[in-house]
Amino acid sequence: MGIWIILLLVVLYVMFGRDKTDSSHTDAAKAQAEETPAAAPAALEPATPDPASAAPEAAVTEAPAPQTVSEVLSAIPVEAAQPSLAAMLAAARQPDLAPLLHARKGFLQLQLPAQGDSAAARAANKEGVEALQVQTYGDAVESFKKALLADPRDQEAATNLAYALYKQGNFTDARLAAMAALVLGPEQPVAWGNLAQALAEHGETDNAASAFLLAVRLSPDQAKARDALRTMAQAGPSLAVRDVAGKAVAMMTEAAPADPEARPPAARVPVPSPAPASQIRDNSVVNGLMDDAEACSSARKYDCAISNAKAVLRLDPQHARARALQRQAETEQKRALDSITIE
Repeated sequence: MGIWIILLLVVLYVMFGRDKTDSSHTDAAKAQAEETPAAAPAALEPATPDPASAAPEAAVTEAPAPQTVSEVLSAIPVEAAQPSLAAMLAAARQPDLAPLLHARKGFLQLQLPAQGDSAAARAANKEGVEALQVQTYGDAVESFKKALLADPRDQEAATNLAYALYKQGNFTDARLAAMAALVLGPEQPVAWGNLAQALAEHGETDNAASAFLLAVRLSPDQAKARDALRTMAQAGPSLAVRDVAGKAVAMMTEAAPADPEARPPAARVPVPSPAPASQIRDNSVVNGLMDDAEACSSARKYDCAISNAKAVLRLDPQHARARALQRQAETEQKRALDSITIE
């Protein structure tokens, strides 16, 4: 009996005493956990991106490099015009005007660039002229290039570019720009004068002298142009130009027509043009130019029509039909340009 009581007490101890001990151990561990402060989280550091997965940075857009003169003039068919330029230079020494006008026709067959933004070109050309007046030739060159980029048909800007390049001492580009100006307007005396100076600096004396002669022959005031050439021969910008101008003066004197007063009165023909009467009497040249002008006008090639009409008026300033056709072509050209809508 006593043994059973002892066994019962052992069982009760095992059942209730161990639970109490475990509970006390659990409470002690919990208390220790509460007394021990929690470890502080590690400080956050900026993440280092993986170079392989990093997004590429936006490419830096570089400003376009300034365009060269040849690039600016690339739309003008200077290379294709070389035969016509050579023909006009060769015809310059002949007293008869017919070969010169025939050579000039070659320019009318060239494919000129499309008309651009004339207003923007005019504004840039004005800036260039202002730069020339204060002798900042680099600024002038850039302004004239800007004008031609806006409108590659701007003949005045090309002529001014040639002059500014020459003043800079860039004779190679001045030669190219002068040729481009002549492609756009082969009857412009100033452009021929610019080409003459550039050719002189390149040692092309014969062609330079011929170009000076053309500058005189195509001038609306030939007396004034001859005086200017004589001044160039004495006080030109360089020895090369002075020598070539002197050569042109000598050629001009040799080719000068006889004194009209020395001719018999019956042979004189009153002509209001400064060109020699023997040239004016060549009606076939005038008629041929008028035929070309009217054909161009009918085909709506207004630049061609205007150019031919002007050539007739240089031979005969009183030619009413040429003057009327020029006005009509200019009006139609303006109407065509105004009708263009830029979207």
